[in-house]
Amino acid sequence: MESTEATIRINWIVNTTVIDVRMIEDQWFVHFDGSRESMAFGHKSEPKPFEIGDEVEITFRKVKHAKP
Repeated sequence: MESTEATIRINWIVNTTVIDVRMIEDQWFVHFDGSRESMAFGHKSEPKPFEIGDEVEITFRKVKHAKP
């Protein structure tokens, strides 16, 4: 028997600009305009992921509901 639970996917799309890219403890960190945090994007052995001024689109999509 198939599950009757509906799958709901809600997307949030954020268009923003890279305002800083720096190496912190062997990791690339990228700071986006409008955010208070920087995100890690790989090890120092990997190419620099973005340049300051790059325009990016960030998509957030729920892939699984938390169980109550």
